[in-house]
Amino acid sequence: MTVSFSEKELMINSLKISQTVGGVLALQGVFRSIPILHSAQGCAAFIKALMTNHFRDPVALQTTALTELDVIFKAEQNMVKAIDSVIDKNDPAVIAILSTALTETLGDDVKKNVSDYRKNHLEDTRVIFPVSLPDFEGSLESGYARTVEALLMEVSHRISDKLPLKKLANRVNLIPGSHLTSGDVMEIKMILADFDLDVVTIPDLSYSLSATRADGYSPLAQGGSTLMELEKIASAQVTIVLGNSMEKSGQIMEEHFDIPYVLFDSLTGLENVDRFFSWLTKYTKLPVPSRYRWEREQLVDAMLDSHFYFGGKSYAMALEPDHLYTLVMFLKELGCKPAKLVSSYETTTLKLMEEEVEIGDLYDLEKGSDNADFWLSNSHGQQSADRLSIPFVPIGFPITGQIANGYRMQVGFRGTMELLLAISQKIMKEGR
Repeated sequence: MTVSFSEKELMINSLKISQTVGGVLALQGVFRSIPILHSAQGCAAFIKALMTNHFRDPVALQTTALTELDVIFKAEQNMVKAIDSVIDKNDPAVIAILSTALTETLGDDVKKNVSDYRKNHLEDTRVIFPVSLPDFEGSLESGYARTVEALLMEVSHRISDKLPLKKLANRVNLIPGSHLTSGDVMEIKMILADFDLDVVTIPDLSYSLSATRADGYSPLAQGGSTLMELEKIASAQVTIVLGNSMEKSGQIMEEHFDIPYVLFDSLTGLENVDRFFSWLTKYTKLPVPSRYRWEREQLVDAMLDSHFYFGGKSYAMALEPDHLYTLVMFLKELGCKPAKLVSSYETTTLKLMEEEVEIGDLYDLEKGSDNADFWLSNSHGQQSADRLSIPFVPIGFPITGQIANGYRMQVGFRGTMELLLAISQKIMKEGR
């Protein structure tokens, strides 16, 4: 496959989203955590507004609030003050310091600064770790993956004196990718539980940004895995990794805890979900529960019912790499072909695909999609789809024109059918 790059000298209607957004998203899946953005105040305000509009729930986030003089004279002091402030006011269990393009360009050594802070506060046993997330490279997906990797490394250091832990026969680790919603993670956890598996999820968005443990508002992440739960990761027999961008996290688990990992690049579509259930039956020696057999039959029936609307259709799509790959594989099962595909940055996943993908923006997608039958992207692409009079299917991040984005599913037989029905309804109602 060919991965090409947009030749424009500027970006129009950007698809790429800052790595720090992915970092902030990952931390929402850790209970009583808070990310501190080492940046100007406006950077954090923009991220908070973007995520709140998408999830319609509070987002845990603080900032070092750098000004021009701070950047020149005392960026490190601002970071120390920000950490002290959140500890005094909120007492978080986990603090992540996320660098940005501003501090990376400045040359601020966030890793050293965090290390110095911890040396000066040896009595404080909470988790504090840095993550390098410059905006000038990667996108939301890579920022999320890097943050999860940094969190796993920090947890491994924290429990190193307790190793090796006894491996529990029915315990598995689950590392979901950034493209999976809270509803997706919950569905996967329920499937694993139906196979009598005890799941430790890193990070766990299944009841974060959609439902919370505590009543009322808290500046900290209210859902997600607790620090005590995260410390159990070394007792698992295997790690299930969802999404190619998360493979390095699986490798960390294997290297530091001698836990093998199994990678599933997608849990959407009949073939991919069948493969997942086939692995589960082989691993657990248990049959597939009847519920999922019924769901599979329903999905096959829905695919048959809708094949007149999908067969031979072309589509335009712009998503993060793992998400793009997932949807391309699924739509191929339905007999669709891409008119044009655009993604935010180059990855190994894109290179493995048969289809041609352009690294660019939503303007690039618009220019090559005149003959497409439907359009899939985040809400920033809706104006382009409207100009081309193409049915617009909102998917990805951010989505601002609908509610309950955290609950929507696209994994398993049930989630695949929900996605199938959402797209087919758009085509039936607005198709050319």
